Amino acid sequence: MLPEEDKLIIYGGWSQTSQHSDVQVYDMKANSWVDPELSHETPRWGHVGLMVSAIPSWKYFIFGGQIGNFEEGGNRTVSQLSDLSYYLDIKHMKWQPVSLDDLYDNKGVFVQKACDNRPKARENSAMFFDNNDSRLIIFGGWANNWLGDVVALNVSSITGPSYAIYSIEPPLGPLTGKTRVVIKGEGFKDTHNIAVKFDCGKGQPEAPGNYISANEIWCETPSFEAYGPRNAEIFLKIGSGDYTITTSQFVYFLNTDASHTIVYGPGLLKSNCSGNKSIFCIQARNTKGENRESGADDFLVKIIHKNKKTLVNKVREVEDFEGKTIEEKY
Repeated sequence: MLPEEDKLIIYGGWSQTSQHSDVQVYDMKANSWVDPELSHETPRWGHVGLMVSAIPSWKYFIFGGQIGNFEEGGNRTVSQLSDLSYYLDIKHMKWQPVSLDDLYDNKGVFVQKACDNRPKARENSAMFFDNNDSRLIIFGGWANNWLGDVVALNVSSITGPSYAIYSIEPPLGPLTGKTRVVIKGEGFKDTHNIAVKFDCGKGQPEAPGNYISANEIWCETPSFEAYGPRNAEIFLKIGSGDYTITTSQFVYFLNTDASHTIVYGPGLLKSNCSGNKSIFCIQARNTKGENRESGADDFLVKIIHKNKKTLVNKVREVEDFEGKTIEEKY
């Protein structure tokens, strides 16, 4: 069943005359069949399939079955049992294999290769999804005799947790951190145990997250002074759940240095006429004396009379040209 679309999805199968590797979709509202023209390798039948809820896209998992390709009316015994698992991403309608990891014990000692960690090849199994641990639970099946075993396959890296992130605002900030950002997504829960990870490859500092709503969480960015200006990939973890498989990007830049920053324009002249709008520009530069290539800076501008009384402590209009030049009007 396709989520929220009143459609059924059918994959593979065989008849007395042919085998199938395609996907067919039945639209229950229109009472019609749709062919998405999506095939998957060798024809397969007798497999088990299951649609699993995932954010941002549902996944359709298949396991086992028989595979083969024989001529019409040919002998079905030329087929073979499969021990492989695949999934179909419903949003992108693309097949992917379920990759297995090598096994290690609690001390990190290698135990078994991934290819030797698959269950016995079989068909006609039963399968359900363990939502708490993000596992496919497979029971029994036929492999020249009926099987009664139970095997589990962890697919958390594919389905992800029950929450996801889509964007972060603002998407950039200074190297020293302390920028308040709002992370937007869905499925967020109100708990004090929220972790936001900023991953740049060289390090993965975390910041505590704060719940706003089911679609928003805020935090202060951690310092990236140990890693330098670079992009960070944002992951989110709520409670004992896993980190999100969806991410967003945050850009760290070198802090603006007032001692290197240039200010120019007619608004700085002593002979300006009172009562008329004037303008000046700020060319932001970082601690290396380089022109800034991004915005997101706050400037405090005061206009002081020669008697040292503040006439204007806030400019009326500000225009940020992507951080390269900031235009102030008063």
